[in-house]
Amino acid sequence: MENLELPELIIPIVGRSLLPYCHFDIPESDYLSSDRRDMKLPGPIGYQPDDNSLPEGTRVIELEVIGISGSHIKKFRMINPTSDDYHFIWEDRTRHVEDEISKFHCALPEGIAERGKQVDFAFTFLAENIGTFESFWLFRVEKYNLEYLFLFVATVREPSVCCSRVHLKMRPTVMGINVRESISIINKEEFQIPFQITRDSLYSEGRLQYLKITPINGTLPAKGEQIFWVEYQPTLVGEFQFSVKCIIKRMKAPLTIFVTTTTYDIIVSVTYVDQNRQIVQLNQDKENIIDCGKLLLKAPVTVVFEIINSSKMTFYYSWDLGMTSEIISRNMYTIAMPQKQDHVLSKSRSICSLIVTALQKTVIKNHPILLKISRGPTYRLILKATANKPILEFSFNYYDFGPCYIRDVSTIPYRVDLRITNSDDVSYILECKFEEKPHISVNLDALSETIVARSSIIIPITFRPLEQVHYRDDLHFIINSTIEKKITVTGEGIIYKIRLVNPRDKSVDLGSLPLNKTTSRKVPVINDGRAALELKFDLMKNLPGYDLFHERVQNCSLIDQENSKMNHTQASITETKRSNVFDETLQTEPNLSQVLEIEPAESIVLQPGKIANIVVKYKPIHRMHPFVIKVAFQTNSTIQPLFILRGSCIGAEFHLNRTYVPFGIVVQGCLSEAKIVLLNTGDIGARFKWNTLKLPEDFNITPATGYCSPGMDINFVVSFQPIRHDSLIEGNGTLLLKLPDDKAPLVYCLRGLSLPPQVLQRITRQFPAKTKYTELLPVYNWLNRQQRFECQIENVNGKEPAENVEMFTFVGNSKIDVPANGQRDYRAEFYSYKESKYNFMVTFTNEEGEYQFYELQYDITRPQEIESIKLITVVRSPVCHALKLNNPLKKQHVTYMATCQHPYITIHNVPTLVAPLCSEIIKIKYHPLHSAEEITVALDINCEELGLFPYELRLRAISASPEKTTRVDAMLGSSVTFSLNVINHAENTTIFTIKVNNECFTTSKDIEVSALKSTSFDVTYEPCDIENVSATLTATSEIAGQFVFPLIGTYSLPKPQGPYTVATNAPASIPFKNIFRETKSFELILDDPEVFVTSTSLDKIKQKQQISLAKIKIEA
Repeated sequence: MENLELPELIIPIVGRSLLPYCHFDIPESDYLSSDRRDMKLPGPIGYQPDDNSLPEGTRVIELEVIGISGSHIKKFRMINPTSDDYHFIWEDRTRHVEDEISKFHCALPEGIAERGKQVDFAFTFLAENIGTFESFWLFRVEKYNLEYLFLFVATVREPSVCCSRVHLKMRPTVMGINVRESISIINKEEFQIPFQITRDSLYSEGRLQYLKITPINGTLPAKGEQIFWVEYQPTLVGEFQFSVKCIIKRMKAPLTIFVTTTTYDIIVSVTYVDQNRQIVQLNQDKENIIDCGKLLLKAPVTVVFEIINSSKMTFYYSWDLGMTSEIISRNMYTIAMPQKQDHVLSKSRSICSLIVTALQKTVIKNHPILLKISRGPTYRLILKATANKPILEFSFNYYDFGPCYIRDVSTIPYRVDLRITNSDDVSYILECKFEEKPHISVNLDALSETIVARSSIIIPITFRPLEQVHYRDDLHFIINSTIEKKITVTGEGIIYKIRLVNPRDKSVDLGSLPLNKTTSRKVPVINDGRAALELKFDLMKNLPGYDLFHERVQNCSLIDQENSKMNHTQASITETKRSNVFDETLQTEPNLSQVLEIEPAESIVLQPGKIANIVVKYKPIHRMHPFVIKVAFQTNSTIQPLFILRGSCIGAEFHLNRTYVPFGIVVQGCLSEAKIVLLNTGDIGARFKWNTLKLPEDFNITPATGYCSPGMDINFVVSFQPIRHDSLIEGNGTLLLKLPDDKAPLVYCLRGLSLPPQVLQRITRQFPAKTKYTELLPVYNWLNRQQRFECQIENVNGKEPAENVEMFTFVGNSKIDVPANGQRDYRAEFYSYKESKYNFMVTFTNEEGEYQFYELQYDITRPQEIESIKLITVVRSPVCHALKLNNPLKKQHVTYMATCQHPYITIHNVPTLVAPLCSEIIKIKYHPLHSAEEITVALDINCEELGLFPYELRLRAISASPEKTTRVDAMLGSSVTFSLNVINHAENTTIFTIKVNNECFTTSKDIEVSALKSTSFDVTYEPCDIENVSATLTATSEIAGQFVFPLIGTYSLPKPQGPYTVATNAPASIPFKNIFRETKSFELILDDPEVFVTSTSLDKIKQKQQISLAKIKIEA
């Protein structure tokens, strides 16, 4: 059933508030409710329940006290809210033991509480110990028979003060050295606390040692820390304990800090190695003489000292080298010590090197040096030495070759000899830091042996400029591995500039001379170069270096140019080829050197700017056809043509068609005839006559005499009418032992076999091919005199190189001198052309046949990249790089092949054959068809004899600029068609996809273009609005790249069309098109609507829709 609508319930609530007789303004406490109270504590007097609980309604007043001593007051107030005054009393209900003094005291035990006012109460608590203390007090008002029980609770704790370290173990020290460390006391309370260090606690047991602590007294900052510095000055050796006490106010007991100190004694010894390699110990009580003997100038001598610490404590030492300002200013010698100040750990040792270097000829006498050990002994040293200057004289310090003509590796280089003279009475070891370069070479073979006293050596320096640049090289010679001497060599590479004074002398015509006539021509030449030049003039084919003559031409083949209408960037490179084709084609006489004489016949030296005359004498000795031959000059191995000689010789020239006539078998009395033809191939005619005096009578020639004109043939008839019919013993000897008392001696025959020495070291190395590696092998001398060793490098691979082609070089000096009781590094340079593994044995043999050797194993890996070639070009614009390939072999031709996997890289002139000690040029063409950021591809040059030459190509193709802008114009409502041209630079037929970004231009979507050909395609422009338009047409091919054609289309207003003929019975139809890109409505206006009418509607014609204005007719 539905809920009934009940009336609202109204419940009356009545209450009444009553004011208390007294109100205490104290905070609530959970001391009882949280069971913090110890139930074993006694309750108030007059109340003793069984469960030791307190009366209900007991009020608790708590007091927190930090630290003992002193009184603490707890104040609170009571309010009398009544309208009457009343008297109150405080009664102590605490249970006390006998003679116990109450710790709580009420300042106002009784009084009058006036109506409506408050009364202030104060209870004093005396803190004498740590803990929780209770006191019960009863508040009573007799007027109202009112009682309240109060429990006063005081909780006393010590201040929160602690020490950062309870036990401080100070660093060990030695006698006389103070040690100082810090310790801190932390105060975590909100107030400052005074402190005091007990002075008696600063002594050790027996008051033998004393600590000094600062500060001795003061105040601990609130919520902070106080740092104390503990300082100990030892007077006795040993370990001592201290119990330092710090009295903190309000703390029951002082803080105790335990301090331990340790004092050690210094035990040290110092030794050094003298000149005889003997270990000498320094004396603490007297001077120690250090004799360094004879010093070489700028050759540091090192005396090694060893400081041994046998104590349990680290100590410091310092050297006083005695280098006063006077000694330094004289600059005669220097004394250095890298470890001038340092420390030596316990049970350890330190090495110090005293380096004495003489700068000038001097005598070092009684130079004082001190070694001071901290809190230990002091050693006094007296240094003595004499110094002499090494008398090595170099013939020059700087040499300038000056301007020198560029020469290739097959020619004789420029040379100068550096003479080094040892004018001293001692030998010197001289080394040179120099690495061979293509343009300069230094023969250092003479440095493998020492430069003996009063002798000289020659260091040949050869200079071969390869480029037209300035050269500067430094040779660093090192005397006895210490003194460095720098020799500077400079030079400049220049090119030949020999030319004809008169350009017309390029072709010299000697004319047509008769026999034995002489003519001469003088041709002046000038040296435009900057240096003198030794020249040899002669016919080109007669010059000594003609067979090695090369001409340099420029060539860089590109793709079929007829199909390209763009400008191509082409790099120039040089290649070499034989230059004897010209002479073989034009020269018709093989003996021109017999009739032509070139003067000067000997080589001449042509100074810069000077002129020399070449005199050509021509004296023909027989008829000669017209000839052409070149005259050239040669300098070193370079030949350059100067001019061409032309000439001829006229004269008689007769030939018989045969010189032998066989007759065979002829019967006696019979006649046999044969014919001989005389040919006149000369320039003049002559009479002839047969000499038949020695001809047998059986033979006859007719005609016997006559005349033969030029170009005429004479037939002779010759008639014949006869008228009538192992074990090796390496050593042996005898041992004789004499016996006493004249007894017969004992004789032993000794025979021994000396085993070969063991290898000094087996060295295994791995490095790439085509990398020059220098191996340094220490050679040891075990004798007290200098030794000379013969050096031999053997390939122990066990197989000979194929076709006697050495695939590596491993060279070093043939001899080396090693100083007495010393060693010297043997320097050998290794270079391998190909990847391989080699095993070598390097043997050093002295004059007695004793030897030492090394075994070397070289693992030659793939060569590193030789060069990084950077090629940057625009798309479809090829760029070429000329790469020079050398043949370092002396006797064998080599063939180079080249491969690169990049599709846009083409390598020309490969394979290429390179003659010994020559070079050839290959061309690397980069012809990109697509734009690309810089990429890296590998170019591998391979040679069967010389191995792999890896190169790195860094290719970058920049986007091609757009093609030339095409501008077209068309009338509104009409269109115009034009052609564009694209080129396929790829080697495959490709399809270009055509796209245009404006609807006004239309064209075919795809066109096909053959490889390396160009094709045109049609584009139609039809204006779509009353505005000029710009568009971009792109022709894109995945193979041939992208062409961009900017297009600009302009419009013009349509011109009147017609006239259209309209008859009464023959209405006209006129086409009309909506050229806009949206639906448009047009208005048709006839200027004479009374005559011409139409029913065609021009409303809402769709875009590009064409209609006919049909049925335009004449209104009847």
